[in-house]
Amino acid sequence: TAENVSVSFSNAQRYLGTGTKVTVTSDIDGTVIGEYYIVIYGDVTGDGQIDGKDTIAVSTNLNKLTGAAGKAANISGDRNITKADAILISKVVNKEVQIDQVRGRVK
Repeated sequence: TAENVSVSFSNAQRYLGTGTKVTVTSDIDGTVIGEYYIVIYGDVTGDGQIDGKDTIAVSTNLNKLTGAAGKAANISGDRNITKADAILISKVVNKEVQIDQVRGRVK
C-alpha cells in the first residue's frame, strides 16, 4: 500500500486477468505514476483463469498472439508460441504440471 495514490484497472470484469491494465495515479496532482499490464502465465484469454479456453486460444493462434496474451501463452520457454505451449497449458488444466508464475515456465 502507498499513501496519496490511487490504483485503477481497465478491462476488469469480475476477475483481473492477463491484459488488464493497472494505472497508478497521484492523488496529490493527478499525474499518472505508472501503467502496467497483468500477465498470468497460461491465462491467454484474460479471464483470470487457466482453463480449456486458453488451450484452444493457443492452438488456434500459434505465433499470432502478441502483447500480454503472447507473453502468457509462451510457457515452454522457447520464445515461440507453438503446439508445445498448448499441450503444456492442457497439462496445467489437468493438474499434471504447474506454472511457476515468477519465471513463466512449467515446473
